[in-house]
Amino acid sequence: MVEISEKKNCTGCCACVDACAKNAISLQIDNEGFWYPVVDKELCVNCGLCNKVCPVENVPKIKKENFTTPKSFAAINKNLYVRFESTSGGLFSALTDRIFREGGLVGGTVSDEEFNLTQILIDNKGDLEKIRGSKYYQSNSTGFYKSVKAALQEGRKVLVCGIPCQMAALRNYLGKDYENLIIVDLICLCIPSPKVFKKYIEDVGERYGSPVVATRAKSKELGWRKLTQVFVLKDGRHIYQTHDENPFQYFFLSTRTSCRPSCYDCKYKGFPRIADITIGDFWSGNNNPVYTKEFKKEFDNDLGTSVVIVNSQKGLDYLNASKGSLKIKEIPFESVLPGNRALLYPIMPTTINRDEFYENLDKYSFTDLYDMYHKKNLTLKQKLKKIIKRYYGLFKHYRFNIFSYLRIIYYNGFAKVFFSDKNLIIPLKHSICRFANKKNINLEGGDLIIGLKRVKGSKLETRFIVEGTGKLDINGNSIIGYGADIEVFDGGHLEMGSCCLNINNEIICSNSIKIGNYVNMGRNVCIRDNNGGHFINRPFYKDSRPVVIEDKVWICSNVTIMPGVTIGEGAIVGENSFVTENVPPYTMVSGNPAKVVDTDVLYKM
Repeated sequence: MVEISEKKNCTGCCACVDACAKNAISLQIDNEGFWYPVVDKELCVNCGLCNKVCPVENVPKIKKENFTTPKSFAAINKNLYVRFESTSGGLFSALTDRIFREGGLVGGTVSDEEFNLTQILIDNKGDLEKIRGSKYYQSNSTGFYKSVKAALQEGRKVLVCGIPCQMAALRNYLGKDYENLIIVDLICLCIPSPKVFKKYIEDVGERYGSPVVATRAKSKELGWRKLTQVFVLKDGRHIYQTHDENPFQYFFLSTRTSCRPSCYDCKYKGFPRIADITIGDFWSGNNNPVYTKEFKKEFDNDLGTSVVIVNSQKGLDYLNASKGSLKIKEIPFESVLPGNRALLYPIMPTTINRDEFYENLDKYSFTDLYDMYHKKNLTLKQKLKKIIKRYYGLFKHYRFNIFSYLRIIYYNGFAKVFFSDKNLIIPLKHSICRFANKKNINLEGGDLIIGLKRVKGSKLETRFIVEGTGKLDINGNSIIGYGADIEVFDGGHLEMGSCCLNINNEIICSNSIKIGNYVNMGRNVCIRDNNGGHFINRPFYKDSRPVVIEDKVWICSNVTIMPGVTIGEGAIVGENSFVTENVPPYTMVSGNPAKVVDTDVLYKM
């Protein structure tokens, strides 16, 4: 009979539920959002099957048949679309191709509309997108083990992918190895609470005024290394949160508070592994000899690189048969470990009071919870690091140029520059700035860097003026490249998110121009919301109309955007385009005048 005396002794794998022939075991969810088996003693006949399948009670016997020293590979999928949609290099999709060709089944995790995760088997390649990608909270495997065993006994080929404790439970449940089964496990740091994740999802919807209908971890759109979580809202907007901006990842990766108690004493680290194949991200680590310039160019591109660790001869044979859709390179096993310590070691204990955290989880919004713990738990070392990083950044820009330091003090004030962590106007050499009323300059969202140069020593002038009652709101770290000309006239309002303006960009604002987050511009882009005070004798003519550039727009070189235009989220405006009409989200436009040439476009910045 399964009896959980300590929570660290249960991984929540659910194998005991499937093993019980009397249906005497059910799952009970605790205040942290994790489930644990509860036995109905009136139905239980003490057969011991639940104990036999438990991966905590039976670790040794499921670890004995694989390679002691595995073979290791770096790999990426040759299909760029598959790689883009995957959370690493697209290795899992390549492994599934063979199974589907042979009429087999693939096991993985799927999310429903309520963000509940379950383990399922699929037999259609068209359903692969449902289970592809990382899901950073625990999945319920009830019924999954029965399904896998039934398929194997029918003689069907099965490839199953999951976290190590689930795959260990599967080995125990099956009781023997099947030739028609390939087990793939993931490099797993720990598994967070579904309750914490759902609270986080709910909070995102409330903050942005529209419920979250879908989410994706480790999106490639801002680059693989930023560990970006993307939320799709009911109103169609996409919200991007990088690792540094993500409160869920703070409690998951930084404080390790949202993780299941068993993860602090994980039994499935080290080698030999339980699975035939282990997959994950090939994080380079420090001074990794494999990560040469040639390797980065061929395998990285900040689009995700898979690491493949082959633990058994069956796994090696299967990988060799799956290489057709992969670009793959064998690498020393030792090169994998520096960037993937989770292969060898469990996570460290939480850095905050776990009981207090879960009590507060029911009392406060997720944003308030993050503010409460993030600020309170900054160590002296972290605070000093933050201060040093700020001063180093200024020194990197200004070196020993006293005049430049005097300029930044003039625009921001001495105390703000040297005795606070508030955001700054940072004018660089050969930039000319004039702000008529500093009270109309709002830097709550980030720093404003003016005149950043790619060619050192260039004297190309950068101009930034805000006249009269003009307003400037900086909603993220904004960088103005050299040669740019930004003019906000009296009565105009310019808003800029976390974006980067390139060489010779031009913004002429007399009404309202709003530029969102993660907007990138090519050279010689012109955005204007007015016609310079010239009036034309045409019905309904207006000299100025607001311009909106939504989040994650890519504007290529030599583009002109005219008054009244809204460029939708995620759109791409092709080179030399003249934009006079609204651009729908996630489309590509080109031409003079610009017209839609492609739809449903995603791109990596």
